[in-house]
Amino acid sequence: MKTVRTALMMTLMVVSLIGCAKQKAYVSPPVPERGSDIAPPEDIEQPMSGTNTVALSNVSTSTLRNFFFKNPPNNPQNIRVIVELSGGTSNVSGEIRVQFDDNGVTRQAVLTSQHPYSGISDSSLNQWANFNGTQGFHGVYQDSAGAIVLTIDNSLGQGDGGGSTILSGSIWFQNFGYTNAAQGPNKMCWEIQIGPYDCRTFLKDRLDAKYDVAQIVNLSSLEPTTRTLKGDATNPYNGSFSGDRPKYTKLGTFTGLLMSEAFN
Repeated sequence: MKTVRTALMMTLMVVSLIGCAKQKAYVSPPVPERGSDIAPPEDIEQPMSGTNTVALSNVSTSTLRNFFFKNPPNNPQNIRVIVELSGGTSNVSGEIRVQFDDNGVTRQAVLTSQHPYSGISDSSLNQWANFNGTQGFHGVYQDSAGAIVLTIDNSLGQGDGGGSTILSGSIWFQNFGYTNAAQGPNKMCWEIQIGPYDCRTFLKDRLDAKYDVAQIVNLSSLEPTTRTLKGDATNPYNGSFSGDRPKYTKLGTFTGLLMSEAFN
């Protein structure tokens, strides 16, 4: 009986160790790199006026290469933006995809309101409102390489009696600084106040403060803004007394976005 009991205990221990080994061996799925290949162009939804997929215009090749800095395109064609966001007027979550065809392969960047390495999310800056006299929408989304701001600055009813609205706007981007440290898992980049992962915009200085204690004033501007900092001149990420912090660059403009498809 003792021999049987000992054998049973040994068996349970082996099973337990195997289970622990399996748990330790688990690796979370890798985050797709910006500019990853996804499919031949003919297998991807193509830009059509009046959908959630529209052509991105006024995009220079050099600017697109800056945006896809980890793997710059060679001969980008058919540049487009795909907007898949939630409805409502505030806390608009979802994802923005920038796609293009390059030598027979479709490549893309996918930026969302969810952290690229953890399950947290934040969409508190993303809303329809009156921004310092300009009616429209702006939203900030990120991936592992940087952030974008989507702006909607014009809307036009189709006059079809169905309430359909065509939207126009622009895409802006800011890449993160070069660093070996990963972005922390507990904050989106627009919640970070210092370092290479600080992607804040819509900032206002406190005029009575000696150092950089700027706060995000979300309704201060529709488009992302650049501001001069008061802080430490030796800080490479937060600017200097006379310089600007890293700024958002306009990637391109679009029109023909159908609101009922892009915000649903």
